[in-house]
Amino acid sequence: GHADRCVFVGDGSGPNVRYLSLYDNRYLRCYKGPSDVVDVAGSPADDQFLTSHSDGAVLLWDVTSKRAVAKLDGRSKWNKRRLRGTAPRAAFAPDALVFAAAANFEAGGGGVKLFDARNYGAGPFATFFVDGPALEKLAHKYDASTRLRALRGTFTDVLFSPDGEGLVLATDAGCAIVLDAFEGHATGVLAGPEPRAPTACGAAYAPGGGAVFLGGDDGCIRAWDPDAPVKRPAVLGGHAGPVRH
Repeated sequence: GHADRCVFVGDGSGPNVRYLSLYDNRYLRCYKGPSDVVDVAGSPADDQFLTSHSDGAVLLWDVTSKRAVAKLDGRSKWNKRRLRGTAPRAAFAPDALVFAAAANFEAGGGGVKLFDARNYGAGPFATFFVDGPALEKLAHKYDASTRLRALRGTFTDVLFSPDGEGLVLATDAGCAIVLDAFEGHATGVLAGPEPRAPTACGAAYAPGGGAVFLGGDDGCIRAWDPDAPVKRPAVLGGHAGPVRH
C-alpha cells in the first residue's frame, strides 16, 4: 500500500501531481500529465493511482515510476455519442481490481466505463449509459424536473460503494445518480436543493455503506440511505460556504 502519511497533491491548475510525505512535509516524486489535472484517485490496495485530465485522458500510474503505466482515452468509443468538453472522472473499486471512468455527453447525461485493473490494455469490459432513456425508467420515483436536472449536471465525482456493488455519480447540479455497479442501471437520484450556479460539491459513502453524503452550496451536507434514495435525507448544517469535499 501507499507509504504511511503520504498523499497525492494536484497543482490545482497544472498537469502535475506530487507525492507528498506528511511526515516531513517533503515531496517525494512529481508526475507530469498531458494537461491540467482535474481529479486524482488512489488505489486502496497498492501503489497505483489514477489521474483525470482536462484533455479527456485518464492515466494509470505507479508511484515508483515518473511515467504513466497506461493512458486510457476517456472520450472515445461511446457509440458515436458526442462528449461535452469536460474532463472525465475516475475511481477504483474497494478491492482495487476494477476502476471506473465517467464522462458527460453533449446531449445530456453521460456514461461509465469499467476496466479490469489487471488487464486494462484490453479496454473496458463494461460500458453503462446514464442518459435520458436510462433515467426515464425512474419516472415512477422522480418527477421530470429532477431527472432533467440530473442529466444537465456535469459529473464532479465518481465513487464506488464500500461493498463495490453501487456507483455514485455526483454532479454540479446539486444531485447525484446512483447506479448498480454490476448491471449499470440507475437505481436512484439523490436530489438536494438546486444550486444558484453550477457547484462542484463533494460526495462520500459512510464506511459501512449505510449512507451516502452529498455536499451542497447552501453549506449543508445531506445523508441518504442508498437502499431508499427516494426518502428525504437527513440534513447536517454548520458550514459557511459550499461543501466541496
